[in-house]
Amino acid sequence: MERLRRNLAANFVGLGLASGAPLLFNIVYYHLLGSEGYGLIGLYVTAQMIGVALDQGLSRPTAREVVRDVSRANGGTRVRSVVLTLLAVDAALFLALAVVVGALSRWISTSWLNAGGLDQDTVTLAVALMGLSIALQQPRTVLIAALNGLHRQVLTNSMVGAAAVLRGVVTVTALVVSPGIEVFFWTQAIMAALETLSIGLIAWGNLPAAAEGTRARLDWSVLRSVRGFALSDGASVAIGTLIVNADKLVLSGLVSLPVLGSYSLLSLVAQALARLPAPFTIAHFPRFVELRESGDAAALARVYRRANVGLTTLLVPAATAAVIFAAPISEVLLGSQAGMERPDLVFALLAIAFTANALLHLPYALQLASGWTRLGLILNVVVLVTYVPLLSMFAPFGGPMAAAALFFLAMTIPFPVAVHLTHRRLLPQENRGWWRIVVATPIGVSCLAVIPAR
Repeated sequence: MERLRRNLAANFVGLGLASGAPLLFNIVYYHLLGSEGYGLIGLYVTAQMIGVALDQGLSRPTAREVVRDVSRANGGTRVRSVVLTLLAVDAALFLALAVVVGALSRWISTSWLNAGGLDQDTVTLAVALMGLSIALQQPRTVLIAALNGLHRQVLTNSMVGAAAVLRGVVTVTALVVSPGIEVFFWTQAIMAALETLSIGLIAWGNLPAAAEGTRARLDWSVLRSVRGFALSDGASVAIGTLIVNADKLVLSGLVSLPVLGSYSLLSLVAQALARLPAPFTIAHFPRFVELRESGDAAALARVYRRANVGLTTLLVPAATAAVIFAAPISEVLLGSQAGMERPDLVFALLAIAFTANALLHLPYALQLASGWTRLGLILNVVVLVTYVPLLSMFAPFGGPMAAAALFFLAMTIPFPVAVHLTHRRLLPQENRGWWRIVVATPIGVSCLAVIPAR
């Protein structure tokens, strides 16, 4: 329990820096480069999120395999081979993705994006550098996932938090010295390479040593052992991330870059709510796996309930404040550059949607710890085949408002279904009390506390 508390505290500090620093720096980028320049950065942030989603198909199986390997009699001597194999696959996939994005960069800049006043060659270069930056950055997540599985979360959060702050400081300095969107993307690519190299060297040195007389090697049997879990979880997360980012992707081909930039910034700030579960899921996921492996259902229920209560104690008041104070928040963020009607309502809808998404993180972690990936995949497919066609149909007429409203529906309607089915199968005793303790009570208390302050 002490280790769990230590990891949770480390996750709050590290992920607070890793999520909070980029959020603040993105607001600075918006005001340094204007809404038009930030339109490309907003697209880059969306592409990063899609990259993270694709990476989950390998990073989460890495964490799960590391926990299981350490729990066995060999004491983790196979960890380095597991990590090396999955790291090699991850790097190859993202390298191929960077090549594809580079090849399509001209088409994307001329046929998809509305470049407005930006030079076409500049936009083409920016798109190509987006793909390169993501390819250089993402492979580090396999190493971080391995350390998280080993409960080395103080170390991982120190590295990730420091990297996020350093990248932001270097980027802002570069933009002050030489303003321009090309400078931003070149800085991102260089910093991504340096971060991955540094984190990779530190992480590798902290993995358990291989068995005596052997060394880490590419072990393709690892892929066979994680294939089913990785494909199902990876597909579910990829589809879920496509759902979360479909509004920005569709709008990028419909509206001007200034409007896209304003909507992307509102979405990024609202999505901070969906990042609050990360310290809880990262800290508790290895513990969920251990308790499932040991068959201790009572202890699992206690740890799961405690994690949910801790999350909603932070999440629900923050979400309530974001919705009630949506007007001043959107005004501070966008100033006079909004370019859209009712940005406050757009922000409020996005905030509620991301809150519903955040409340699903711990139930989904419970599913993964149990090796049950089908539910998330099925629900995400159902949402995808209904939400994206509706978005394509109504966004051309309703613009950002229609996109936000449809995203709100896509997040809130499946939420109770997913929670109920998860508890019914894995923790039946949670179905009755979860809604009262985890949802209804925090919402009621938050409204009583926040509404008078308005």
